[in-house]
Amino acid sequence: MSRLWGLPAALAGVALARLSGCQISGGDGRALLARAPARSFVSRFLTERGFNAITIGNVVILCASPTPTLLQHELEHVRQWEQWGLLFVAAYPLASLWSRLRGAGWHRGNCFERAARAAAGER
Repeated sequence: MSRLWGLPAALAGVALARLSGCQISGGDGRALLARAPARSFVSRFLTERGFNAITIGNVVILCASPTPTLLQHELEHVRQWEQWGLLFVAAYPLASLWSRLRGAGWHRGNCFERAARAAAGER
C-alpha cells in the first residue's frame, strides 16, 4: 500500500529526472537512483543551495557521488514519502516553517531532516 500511496510523487520524480537528463538506475529495490548531469538545471539548483540530492517519491536525484551516508539519508526520505504520500508536499515545508519559527533554521531543524540524519548516522 505504501508504494501505491507514494506513486504520484514517484511519477513526478521520474518526470523531473527525465527532463533534467538524468541517468536512472534501479537502485536497491526501494528507490530509483538518478544521476543529474552537472550542467542540468536540477543539479545547479541543488548544488547552489548546498544540497547533494533531492528525493521525490522513491526517486533520488543525485548531484554528488552516492556515498553510503547520503544514500541512507535519502532512503529515509523515500520512507517518509511512502508514509505521507502527497501530503508530504505540504508537511515538509510546514515542518521547515515550524523549524524556522523555533529558531532552528529552515533545513537543519526540520523534523524530516533530523530523522534522515539520524537514519544515516549523521549529526
